[in-house]
Amino acid sequence: MKTDWLSAVDLSYQVVEIGLVPGKFPFQVVLSRQSILFDCGEQQMMDEFGNYLGTYHTYVKSRRYTVAARYAGTILKIPLDISVGVSRKKAFQHDIIPYEGENIFYDCGFLTALPIRLPVENKFAFSVTPAFGYSVSNLGKNVRIEGYGTYPAPKTSVQASLYRPE
Repeated sequence: MKTDWLSAVDLSYQVVEIGLVPGKFPFQVVLSRQSILFDCGEQQMMDEFGNYLGTYHTYVKSRRYTVAARYAGTILKIPLDISVGVSRKKAFQHDIIPYEGENIFYDCGFLTALPIRLPVENKFAFSVTPAFGYSVSNLGKNVRIEGYGTYPAPKTSVQASLYRPE
């Protein structure tokens, strides 16, 4: 026996990406657009006593535009490998009328790798490159929902040190 739990929920995700990766130049650029729709379908409203109050349609959608660049080359004979990126995202939330909100947030980050390849002693032929990165998500004003109020956006910050296999 199979139960389709949350069968009315629809999650669609679309990414369009354009990259400029020239072979003989050390500079690369990527532009992308991402769209997300999380549609919960028709919902039933009830009061605290379980009395039926009607239905409503709720969904959340967002669109994000990203620009990222990477330079992997040398400057003044010093090897350098650094990537930076920034995203602008616009989110729209439709809940029970009059609870609707449209908000804009920014994400940004960087990643730098040491131009050193460290060979690993084992039976597999590969090396690792030490790297360090940092990113911050949801920079912007408070989340605003009409008819409800405002609340702080969930800020996320990530710092990472890693060894990238080559």
